[in-house]
Amino acid sequence: MKMEYRQFMLATAVSALFSTQVWAAEDAAPSLKAEGSQSETVVVEEASPAPMPATKTQQSAPQTTFATPEVLMMYNKSPQELVDREVIGVDGEVLGAIDEVVGGRVSGRVYAVISRGGFLGIGASKYAVELDELRMADDQLQMAITGAELEMRREYVADRYVPVVPMDHPVSEFSAFEAAPQ
Repeated sequence: MKMEYRQFMLATAVSALFSTQVWAAEDAAPSLKAEGSQSETVVVEEASPAPMPATKTQQSAPQTTFATPEVLMMYNKSPQELVDREVIGVDGEVLGAIDEVVGGRVSGRVYAVISRGGFLGIGASKYAVELDELRMADDQLQMAITGAELEMRREYVADRYVPVVPMDHPVSEFSAFEAAPQ
């Protein structure tokens, strides 16, 4: 009995779907009949699809960008030289201090973790910024953003990074994909 009931319900649902589409089409077609006039056939033209946006037919070759001397200077420093240094924003405001230097687990890139706000390290927000974003000028670390722009970034999550070790070697010798020396 259950199988017959299921078949009946399925047939009812399918017929309801088809009849709904027919009723909707009849309701959507405009009626041009007026009293005492002959009925006219209305032909509704289908709209043509919108043209596809133009795509590039030829792919350009990937461009190689070379590191600037300022970026290379940051990679020649050791994490020990960078930790506890203040980072100055574009408007002259102190953005925070570098808490640690880490590498991305997936990307392998090197990041400086900037600690901002809080009192004696308690309640401070931490943000990981790529080492490429920092510049050394007049013996100060500078970054081309404001404090508000830094706070709009995602906060630092330690599980996504690995520490850069050893602390006394240049950052350029670090690889997130190698086992840390014991």
